[in-house]
Amino acid sequence: MGRGSVETVIAEYDPEAKATYVALNDRRVDGTVGVTDLVMVDVDATGEPVGVEFAMQPDRINDDVLLPLVARFPGLRALADDRSWLLISTA
Repeated sequence: MGRGSVETVIAEYDPEAKATYVALNDRRVDGTVGVTDLVMVDVDATGEPVGVEFAMQPDRINDDVLLPLVARFPGLRALADDRSWLLISTA
């Protein structure tokens, strides 16, 4: 399931939920795939990633968090390679 791809990246941090959400495109979410206890991927009807939720602040997202994501969804390597999306406000 799911090769994944990154069309656009819109990252937001929710201080109340203490979670970072990365929207990858505007397709409809059809389900959620757990990658780890702290990483969930929203997918469309074909199993392609729509967004990624990290149950942590962006400054805690590192290789230990991103590598299992990329292993499951290789098309999301851009999230690990270009981490500029992590520079979001946590306020």
